[in-house]
Amino acid sequence: MKGASLGFYGGVDEVTGANFLLRTGGANLVIDCGLSHGKFFDNYRPFYDTETSEESFSPEALFGYRPTSIDAVFITHAHIDHIGRLPRLVREGFSGPVYSTPATKELSRLMLIDALGIMTEEARRRGLEPLYAREDIARTMSLWQTKDYHRTWPIGDGVSARFLDAGHILGSAMVEFSRAARKIVFTGDLGNSPAPLLPETEKISGAHYLVMESVYGDRNHEDRAERRRRLAEAIADTAARKGTLLIPSFALQRTQILILEIHRIFTAGEAPSMPVYLDSPLAAAVTEIFYKYRHLFNARVRAEMAGGEKIFDYPHFVEVKTPEESYRLSRKKGPKIIMASSGMSVGGRVLAHERVLLERKKTIFLFVGYQARGTLGRLIQDGRKKLRIDGRRVRVKAEIRTLRGYSAHKDRDNLFRFVADAADTLEEVFVVMGEPESSASLAKKIRDGLSLSVRTCRRGEIVEIDF
Repeated sequence: MKGASLGFYGGVDEVTGANFLLRTGGANLVIDCGLSHGKFFDNYRPFYDTETSEESFSPEALFGYRPTSIDAVFITHAHIDHIGRLPRLVREGFSGPVYSTPATKELSRLMLIDALGIMTEEARRRGLEPLYAREDIARTMSLWQTKDYHRTWPIGDGVSARFLDAGHILGSAMVEFSRAARKIVFTGDLGNSPAPLLPETEKISGAHYLVMESVYGDRNHEDRAERRRRLAEAIADTAARKGTLLIPSFALQRTQILILEIHRIFTAGEAPSMPVYLDSPLAAAVTEIFYKYRHLFNARVRAEMAGGEKIFDYPHFVEVKTPEESYRLSRKKGPKIIMASSGMSVGGRVLAHERVLLERKKTIFLFVGYQARGTLGRLIQDGRKKLRIDGRRVRVKAEIRTLRGYSAHKDRDNLFRFVADAADTLEEVFVVMGEPESSASLAKKIRDGLSLSVRTCRRGEIVEIDF
């Protein structure tokens, strides 16, 4: 239909900061409104270069569009790089509905409150005001409506929407928009199926346009047997050197997967058992929501639970509740595993552990998730030997390892297969949410392998579509 277009206002040339705008001609629909990790000032800087500070921090300059012009927001999942600027959008005048699955709404409230604490401290150090306040989160949640998977509902201008299971994290969804005989799908992040906890990513059909992620568009993960073998090896090596296995872990999904996997490794005798400390109040709260929505787990986990297994409530796992307990933990002797957030070392209790444990040769520092450019985690992963963490100089003596197989994202070949399954109706694929080389690599693979029209986009680019 005339006047329809796609706007790319975040999540291009980078993994984080997802923010897309579907203009239908009669409605303006935002898909995700996330923070950029590792680029603190990108969340504040004007979208367009302007000459005065008053203009540069106008709502339109911050987002690339007027918040008051938006009719609805659709949230694919509760990671902060997909929801983190939503309360600011509300502060600047957005007052329409926010749609997501029920699990995503509950998780998002926790994630936004936690992010506000980290953001407030970071803003204070840099002499800035936080992007939003607690009351903005409350206002955002009051606008939030939930829809179950596969339920189609009208949203105006002849457009209907529904959520499909993305298999990325609990409650994650692809957003499918339809009008007349035309269809466009926004993938959000696509799960690394088959996953230990969740069902496989659903296949899509009948789509004419696809806006898809590309975090691992230029590489493949270890296979599942290999990732488990390497995790067990890291645990066994920790036991042998009587040190600490420190895992910076995302509170949402990654921690829950690791709890399950480490329990299975212990049960199978694949590595010596040892205390596992969960040092993340956010992860503990998230785990409670996971249990509430256990009907969303895959068939294997639901069968285990039906057989009497108390998922996430295992021997050897200890929840660290107070800052005082956390402080003593790094200094506790004997082999142990510490899982602490945040997963990219941009805040949280993991920083205090890093200040102590990175300087010990007995420490194995294990990455199990993507590290965005500009984050402390990325610096450690890339081999930086001298760091400054919370004002303290740290010399890295720990052994650094990376496991990519526990990523919650599809790898290159599985992203390609996802597109191939829908290729018969696709007219154009927009590759986003990846570093430039990753997006370009995936775009080339799809273009060469499937003879589809594929493009990578620039920040602020607007593309007309037939919708």
